[in-house]
Amino acid sequence: MSAMHDAHLTNGVIPAAGTHGGDGAAVAAALGMAPDEMLDLSASMNPVAPDPVPILARHLRAGVSRYPNPARAEAALAEVMGVDRERLLLTNGGAEAIALVAAEIGGHVVEPEFALHPRGGGPLWRSNPHSPSGLLAGGADLGDERVAVWDEAFYQLATGEWTRGDRDAVVVGSLTKLLAVPGLRVGYVLADPGLIAACRRRQPGWSVNGLVSAALPDLLSTVDLAASARGVRELRAQLTDVLARYGIAARASDANWVLVDSPGLRERLAPHGVLVRDCASFGMTGVARIAVPTADGLARLDAALVAAEVAADVTGQMAGPVDRAAAGADRDAHAALLQDSRGPTPGQRKGRAPTMPTRSASMTAAEVAGPVDRAAAGTDRDAHAALLQGSHGPTPGDPTPRERPGRAPATPTRSTTTGGHRPRPRCAAEPDHRETSSPPTESEAP
Repeated sequence: MSAMHDAHLTNGVIPAAGTHGGDGAAVAAALGMAPDEMLDLSASMNPVAPDPVPILARHLRAGVSRYPNPARAEAALAEVMGVDRERLLLTNGGAEAIALVAAEIGGHVVEPEFALHPRGGGPLWRSNPHSPSGLLAGGADLGDERVAVWDEAFYQLATGEWTRGDRDAVVVGSLTKLLAVPGLRVGYVLADPGLIAACRRRQPGWSVNGLVSAALPDLLSTVDLAASARGVRELRAQLTDVLARYGIAARASDANWVLVDSPGLRERLAPHGVLVRDCASFGMTGVARIAVPTADGLARLDAALVAAEVAADVTGQMAGPVDRAAAGADRDAHAALLQDSRGPTPGQRKGRAPTMPTRSASMTAAEVAGPVDRAAAGTDRDAHAALLQGSHGPTPGDPTPRERPGRAPATPTRSTTTGGHRPRPRCAAEPDHRETSSPPTESEAP
C-alpha cells in the first residue's frame, strides 16, 4: 500500500502551519510520503520558469571549489534591470535584503504583510503586489509619501517588468520566485548609493554563495519577463476555474497565487499530496493561499480536490460507526470499523489492518464517486456495505438490483478527466463476476 493511500489515517500528524510557506517536505515526511509525492503550493514560484538545473550543473564545480565573488553576478543583474551598479546590492535571498534595510532604517507595516517585514517604529513598508491579497498597488498607494520601502519580490511575475523604478524609495526584491530556485537564495536591495554602501558594510562576508555568483549571469539570460507574467495570468485563470468546480471561489489577484475562504483546506488536501498555505499567520483565519501551479500541478490539484471531496462524503456517510469508534482512534479501531461489513480482503497480510479505499491520483472521479453516490443518502448496513466494497466486488449473498424491486440503480458520476462515463475497473485479483450496485434511496431519485 502506498504512502499516499495511507496518508488519510495520519491527519493528526500534519505539522501546524508556520509563518511562511515552503514546508512541503516536512509535511510529506510527517505523512510518510516521499518529498516528490507532495505538490507544495504553499510557496509561490514562477510556474513557467525554464529549468535551472542544466545551468547550475554547468557551474557547479566553479561554484563550490572557490570562495564566492558576486561582483560579476551583481553587475549582470544591474544591467538587466537597467539600474546603476552603485544602487544595487546582491543579497542572500530577499530575507537578507529585508534584514539589512530594516537594520539601517527600521520600519513598520500597518496591515497583515510578509512575516519578515519589521514591526517597529520608523518608515512604512509595503509589498507590491500586496501580500497576502496579491493585488498590485493602486494610484493612491503609489503616491503615499509615507512608504519608504517597497517589497517587489513578486513584482516581475505580476507586471512583466523588473521594477516600478521609484528612485525616491528603497526596493527589496527576490530572484528566488522569478527563477523558481528557492534553495539557491538570491535577492537584492535597490536604493540610493549611500544606503547601499551602509548595507554592504553590514552584510556578512561571502553572504552570496559561490553557485549564485557563478551561475546567475547565465540564469538571467533565460529570463523572459513578459512571457512569465503572461504564463502566470493564464495559469491563474485555469486555477480559478478548477477551484470553482468544487465550490471554492478564488479572490481577485494580480500575483502568482490566489486566496480562498475555505477553512481546513490545508488539512483536507495534504493527505492527498497537495499542500497549500494557511493564512493564520496573517491574521486571516479560515483563509488559504494557493500558489499558481504548473499545468501538471493543476492536474494534481484537481485530483486531490476530488479525493478530498470523496473522503469527506465517506466520513459523513460513516458518521455513526465512526462515532462508536471515536474513543479508539488508533489504527486497530479504524481497521475494525472498515472491516465491519467486509471481512478480511484476499491476500491481506496477517496482522495488518485493511485500509479505507481511497482515490489514487491516477483514478478518475467516476471510479470513486460511483459507490459514494450509491450510499449518499443511506446510513443502513446495505448502503454502508456497498460503499466499503467499492473495488472489492460484492460480498457473498449480497442481493442484486433485480432482487430489490422498485429501486433504480445509481446514476454514474462524470469523470473529471474524460468528461464522460466509465465503469470502475476491476482489481487484477478480484473474481470475474458481474458488478452489482446498491440501489438509491428515494431521496436520490430524479
